[in-house]
Amino acid sequence: MASPRHLAIVSLPGWGHLRPLLALSRKIVDQKPDVVVTILAAGEVIKKAHLELDRYFSGEQKLKDNIRVIGFVVETFDWYQLFAEYGVLIEPFYKSVLQQETISCVVTGKSYEPWPKPKVVLFDMYLNVFSTLKAVDPSVKLLTWSPGNTSATLRTCCPEEIGGNGDVSARARAELERSGGEQKKIEYKITFGTSGKVVQIPGLPPMFDYEFYPNEIMEMQHDLLLGLFTNGYRSLTGADGVIASGSIAYESEALLAYKDWCIRQGKEFYTVGPLALLNKESRSLSQSNANEKALSDKGSDIEAFLNQAFEKYGAHSVLYISFGTAWWPNPAHLHAFIGVPLELKVPFIFAHATPASALPPDLANKIQESGLGLTSTWAPQQLILNHKATGWFLTHCGQNSVVESLTYGIPLIAWPLAGDQPDNAARLSVILDVAYQVIEARTGEAGLKSLKRGAQPSGTVEALTREARQILKKAQGPDGAQKRKNAQAISSNLKRAWEVDGDAYNDLKQFLGKEFP
Repeated sequence: MASPRHLAIVSLPGWGHLRPLLALSRKIVDQKPDVVVTILAAGEVIKKAHLELDRYFSGEQKLKDNIRVIGFVVETFDWYQLFAEYGVLIEPFYKSVLQQETISCVVTGKSYEPWPKPKVVLFDMYLNVFSTLKAVDPSVKLLTWSPGNTSATLRTCCPEEIGGNGDVSARARAELERSGGEQKKIEYKITFGTSGKVVQIPGLPPMFDYEFYPNEIMEMQHDLLLGLFTNGYRSLTGADGVIASGSIAYESEALLAYKDWCIRQGKEFYTVGPLALLNKESRSLSQSNANEKALSDKGSDIEAFLNQAFEKYGAHSVLYISFGTAWWPNPAHLHAFIGVPLELKVPFIFAHATPASALPPDLANKIQESGLGLTSTWAPQQLILNHKATGWFLTHCGQNSVVESLTYGIPLIAWPLAGDQPDNAARLSVILDVAYQVIEARTGEAGLKSLKRGAQPSGTVEALTREARQILKKAQGPDGAQKRKNAQAISSNLKRAWEVDGDAYNDLKQFLGKEFP
């Protein structure tokens, strides 16, 4: 038997970044069973990754063995420190992969036999690893993984010529030479400064520049985001090409602009979204559901809750609430919103995965006693979104949550906080009409300014409560039904992307044909 061909992937440790890469790896070995994939990542998320792979390969151990997920840091400890040191930490593991040495996962302790030297390396654009990977072996082709909302990528990470921030460090140094000041403050101003100008980004409605900052951002978060965006620019301009997680069915205008720039720079470009694994791609649906439930602290309880809600309240009755694993809204606003489904007798599932998400005891008791709500620290999201009882998804609008929701035809209630979330919220609510946007949850100087489309937030708990009532009542009426119809139409197009000759299927086929003929 010929030696397998090898693709290496360097992933950011967040679940929202790693999970799509697991789904992509599954699709790669489906199309090319002689290709093997090594994914390098950090922290305990490695254990979730192995359970996720079990969902994809029930009864197919041989094909599953084509994918290995290896941890090079035991825990993600301080994310700010981790991101700063990612390149240094990963270098010895990356060298071992290239030198075809036995390599051990520091999370699980498992050792892996050598595979052939990888021909291509795919790395998350938000990691500061490009220079490390390039220095270790310049002969290896480096493609960067572009995981977020594409309009936001154009805005934050691309060159100035196509509307992005460009090389923020270089721009700040030039300003420093001209006018003096502090490098970091100038970088902040370039990246986060606003003047009230109207910006038009492919895929989005016209927006004031401050609308992309709907909530107060702590200085530490400024540092984190600035670092991510800077890494993104360096990755995009340095890499040989881009593989984007976006889908033409969701963000065609932005992806076409992105692709056009890459092609003009002589870079390869592939679009492989959506990457929510569909039921028919999991070889055993019952085992797939069981494995996803195993990731949750209340997996079986959640499935039972959904079944009971369907029997009692009917289809599309349940509100699913989740803000992901990294961000969290103003607690007073969130607690007020949760009070509204209790008041209106709307059943809901509330996932709270971040350390900042603990509910006050009186509210937690009220939810438990009502019988209307169920809380979980880690919810089986795809099981929930695919259940006939689920009607709406209240979300921060992270890219994965948005695409997963639309893949299953579930309309959304958008509560953006930072990053690419405001971009998604605007597209969902204004362009596609598949979502309501929570306006009164905005905070801070920029967040409380009027929106281009006329809304003027006050940010009070009372206003947020009124808005929540209005949204949930409209969601149950004709307007909500139209948004559901629109979401289901997008769902059909998203699912077609992975049919034979669909746009995502063809782009992956083109990539594999070029790199692993």
